[in-house]
Amino acid sequence: MAQGYVYSGTGRNRKFVRDSNGNPVRSGKVEKEEPKKQLTPEEQEAGRQQWNSLVDAGVVPAGLYVGKDGSLGKTNVIKPAAVKEESSVVGDTDTVYQDAILKAAAKKITETFEGNTLPLPNELEKFASINHIFSFGCISNAELNFPDKTYRVNGLRAGQQVLRSGGIGNKKPRTYAEKVYGTDTEYFIDEVEIGTYIAPNPKSRGTNFFQISFKVTEPYSMGQLLQTMQICARNAGHQNYLESPWLLILETIGYDDNQNIIQGPKRIFPMKVVSVNFNVTTEGAVYDFVCSAFNDEAFTDQAQGLMVNVNISGRTVEEILQSGLNSLSTAINTAKLNAQKESKNPKIDTDEYIIIFPKEQASKDFANEFGTTDTSAKIGDIAQKEFTDEQLDDALTTADTTLANLMDDTGRKYVTKFAKKKFVENQLGFSVERSNLSEALKKKFTGIGGEVNEIGTQKILTKDSLSPGNMNFGLSQFAYNKDTNIIERQGVKIDKTGRSIQFRAGTKIQKIIEEIVLLSDYGNKITDKGVTAKPNGMIDWFRIQSNVFQLDSPEHESIYGRPPRIYVFRVTPYEVHKSVFQMPNDPPPGYAELEKEAVKHYNYMYTGQNKDILEFDLQFNNAFYAAISSANNALSTKASEKGKDKKETEYEATGEIKTQYNEAQKALHDNAPSNSESGGATAEGPEQRIARAFNEAVMNSDADLITGTMTIMGDPYFLADSGVGNFNSEATKFLNLNADGSMNHSSSQVDVLINFRTPLDITQQGPQFAGSAIGVKDFSGLYQVISVNNSFRQNEFTQELQMVRRKNYQMKDAQTLITEKQQEVKKKYDAAVAAAKKDGDKYDVAFAKADKNADGKLTLAEEREFATLVGVDSDEFKNAKIKATGQADEARAKDKEAKKKAELDAKNKQIESTGGGNLRLNRDGTTRGRGL
Repeated sequence: MAQGYVYSGTGRNRKFVRDSNGNPVRSGKVEKEEPKKQLTPEEQEAGRQQWNSLVDAGVVPAGLYVGKDGSLGKTNVIKPAAVKEESSVVGDTDTVYQDAILKAAAKKITETFEGNTLPLPNELEKFASINHIFSFGCISNAELNFPDKTYRVNGLRAGQQVLRSGGIGNKKPRTYAEKVYGTDTEYFIDEVEIGTYIAPNPKSRGTNFFQISFKVTEPYSMGQLLQTMQICARNAGHQNYLESPWLLILETIGYDDNQNIIQGPKRIFPMKVVSVNFNVTTEGAVYDFVCSAFNDEAFTDQAQGLMVNVNISGRTVEEILQSGLNSLSTAINTAKLNAQKESKNPKIDTDEYIIIFPKEQASKDFANEFGTTDTSAKIGDIAQKEFTDEQLDDALTTADTTLANLMDDTGRKYVTKFAKKKFVENQLGFSVERSNLSEALKKKFTGIGGEVNEIGTQKILTKDSLSPGNMNFGLSQFAYNKDTNIIERQGVKIDKTGRSIQFRAGTKIQKIIEEIVLLSDYGNKITDKGVTAKPNGMIDWFRIQSNVFQLDSPEHESIYGRPPRIYVFRVTPYEVHKSVFQMPNDPPPGYAELEKEAVKHYNYMYTGQNKDILEFDLQFNNAFYAAISSANNALSTKASEKGKDKKETEYEATGEIKTQYNEAQKALHDNAPSNSESGGATAEGPEQRIARAFNEAVMNSDADLITGTMTIMGDPYFLADSGVGNFNSEATKFLNLNADGSMNHSSSQVDVLINFRTPLDITQQGPQFAGSAIGVKDFSGLYQVISVNNSFRQNEFTQELQMVRRKNYQMKDAQTLITEKQQEVKKKYDAAVAAAKKDGDKYDVAFAKADKNADGKLTLAEEREFATLVGVDSDEFKNAKIKATGQADEARAKDKEAKKKAELDAKNKQIESTGGGNLRLNRDGTTRGRGL
């Protein structure tokens, strides 16, 4: 009996079932599966190493290292069963395992963040019970400098680990007493607080800020903890444990509902110990640690305050801050090197400052490129770089004046090659060769050939530095000093001849960088034409982050207590919402898009869905502060919204300023407080004032009608270690989400969506609760997260979020209605044009194109817009006017007659050309001619 074929599906979806060779399967025929190859432990280990080599080479995303236990990265686990299931192809064992691990990893990546839709749940929800494991220890300079290749992969090394929750084993070194008595002391950590400012704020300005504190208990003894720290620091290559980089690691491990052991996300924080206080009781010693993120050292007053007055100039932001001969970093490093030359130890290196504008934020690329770079400091005599004639001339063109005005101390001009070379070499911060790591950084990120982002390439002082401009409030912003021929404002001066900007000693580098960016074309893009926002309402702005690299130098450390450092200030793009720069009555754009980007949603009060919020405190400030009010006055074109008019500042040929104020006022130097300590480097025009006002509005993020403090069950999303130390996570396609599942606060503001519902408990029978609830739209909506305090106490993890409700959020509905109306009109307009084109009447088509609101009428504004588009003399514009004035029928009749006449003329011409003699056609179609 003939066998039939096996089918799958029904109807049109009915298909043959095929075997592995592609042939249709007959009924009754069962194809035996080939046995899957079992991999030996040796084969699996070989495949694991091959996979990890792909990670090192950058083929596979960083952080996806596979451990010996099958763990992938930090948050996912590939179980052996999953790998074996994928390893079904017979062939080379290493290749088989590699293919299998690639497939399994791809599945895991897809299952984590990229493949998910928002909002994302709390990663810790999968735990039925959980333990938060903390480890604390010291890391070497190389580990600090290149986290993606060291401690983020391997954790703390043996001999450098001080403590670990649940026991440390033999990884902790023994102190002298422990060796004598043959015992090992365990230390216990608790009350860990990790506070983070993630939004620009008045305290830390446009930078992140971390403060970490915790308690360590040393039972039944005292002083052993500090001795252990000293030993760990020496094992890591440091002489002074107080200045060493320390590491705090958080791991999450526990059980799921099926009692399987699972791991959760890991967070790692490189720290600088600020202070340690301890109290001794009968039970032992309790130590209180206060720490900061190690890279926050770059923002201390001691590190970033100018040593001397500086005079800087350049053509672009990057050139005036970093690569130019007369740049800020050249001035700072020259002063540091000169001070070192005059010290008692002139042959050891000193700290260096670099300002970069990287295109990529993730640190993995940096680690892959520089991970093998020698990090030793320079020792011995200063080594001058070699410059070609072309390089010398290029360097001198970045200075603020011409060669004709350059003179040495004796009054001789630098005109010869030797003199030029001497002049450049005197700028030690530019001409001296520093460490290999420093030179590698500068080669990659600075100068014409470096990787410089859009901010760094902007031109500086593109307009006349002394151009006038209106100010809404206050006296004249500058005073002219006749003795120095320099216009001054507080500690900042502008030289009219060289257009160089001066900053006095003590000014912070962070404020100088802000000032220079505001004076560039990047700051000028926020003009009186308004701020151009993306569809989600976000505007490209900037923020300043830091890296701190330590160089190996026992000589330096023995004298100064710590190694020499490279302080790197990173100026990167940062998105802020346009609402910070709007009038109170303006509807904000893009909130609907930001809602889609909110990674976390919270439902509070009688929703039945509140599983995260423990406590919520809303504060109402009716007299809310508007940081941008004066700038909005400057932006407004309405007379009723402007401040009082003021006369323009005038400049005479001598450079002396004339204003409506009297001479006594003019002679005084302006010492009135301003938003920027270094503000006023030029006589500000509208662009600079607007840019400065916008920047200050961004920094003052504690301003609006409704603020909230929300305490939630701990969520690793808000516990971000990106931007701590020298590690920066990769981003994802989502605005507020990093690849490791933490919030991305480095490139934009972070929002959460909170929904409130309130019960209706008043009835005719009195106060009753029937279970019904309504939404409270005046308080629900987007809240921007300003700061997060992470608290771990007795293994309980909670977080306190400080938030500000997005400005004018309640106006979102009105904006949505406007958008929907515009879309409706556009749809109606497109349909009218399509119908007219289908009909083919040129008057209807032209009118439909001109009638933008598709209401059947042509307004004067629509006429003007259409005339601009097609031209006032065009046939389309004339046809639209004919239709609008009701003359279309008459025009069509004339067109018909004209068409008929043209056809007749064409036929008569054809008859004549074929020898028809005097024969002709009449307009009615009859013939006429001789003989008829």
